[in-house]
This record gives sequence, structure tokens and C-alpha cells, in this order.
Amino acid sequence: MNLQIILRNASQLGDEARRIVEAAATVELTTSEVKRSLATAIERIMTPLLRSETPVRTGQLQKQTRSTVTPTGGGYVITWTSESYARYVIDGTKPHMIVATNARALRFETANGVVFRRSVQHPGTKPNPYPTRAWERAQPAINAALALAGETIAVSFRA
Repeated sequence: MNLQIILRNASQLGDEARRIVEAAATVELTTSEVKRSLATAIERIMTPLLRSETPVRTGQLQKQTRSTVTPTGGGYVITWTSESYARYVIDGTKPHMIVATNARALRFETANGVVFRRSVQHPGTKPNPYPTRAWERAQPAINAALALAGETIAVSFRA
């Protein structure tokens, strides 16, 4: 499953970052190289933050979480790949019935021991927007990466 944050313009990153990105767009340096290096920096920032914010039950969701940043014409697309159930963790679920389909009964453990049922009423789950928390935590580091890119562009002007 691929989930995406789309940065359509630099205004989503704050005033300082917007000025840097706008300056980078006017430079005749190989813009694609600048954008790719920024994308790599954002990937290095986002992947550990996504993993640290990912809830852990079995560890599978956390293990399968990684980010890929792709420069686009008007910004960046941040995609992270996770298990197919990531959407249910992020958005939560409403109360629903779970019915045995591949077996005659569902098996689960309670405080009283093992229980078998043909169906159960699941109470639902609360949303856990861990990618949003990771994104918010990443902002200072991403802004610093953009500032560094801006300094690199400024140095190339002087050269």
C-alpha cells in the first residue's frame, strides 16, 4: 500500500523554506540534481521518524515502513510503503462484525482461556495518524536541509 503526502508548493514548508525553494527554482544549476539531493535528504529524515512513530504490536508495520521522496514539477511527493492494514491503523475503524470465512470458527484468547466463535462484534479502533506526527517532527530538519541547499546555491552564485 502506498500512502502519499504531496507538497504542491513550498508554502507548506514555511516562509524560510519557501524562499529557498523559490531561489533554487531560478538557478540554472542542474535543478534536477538539487531537487534529487533534497529528496534524498528528506528520505533520510522521514524514514527513521516514520518508524519511530509507527505503532508496534507485531513489528511488521514498523519493519515495512520506509519513505521515498520524488521531486515533481511543483514540489515533492513523499510516499511510504507499509503493510496493507496501515490505512486502518491511520484512519481507525468503526465497530464491525468479524465472521469466520476460511474456517468454521474464529479462535482467540481471553482472560478465561481459548474461545471459539462463528462471529464477533469488533468495537472498532481509534485513528492513529502516526505519519502526520512524523511529518510534524520532521519539519525542523527538513527546513534545515532546505537552508543548507540554499547556502549551496548561494555559494555557486559566488563561484
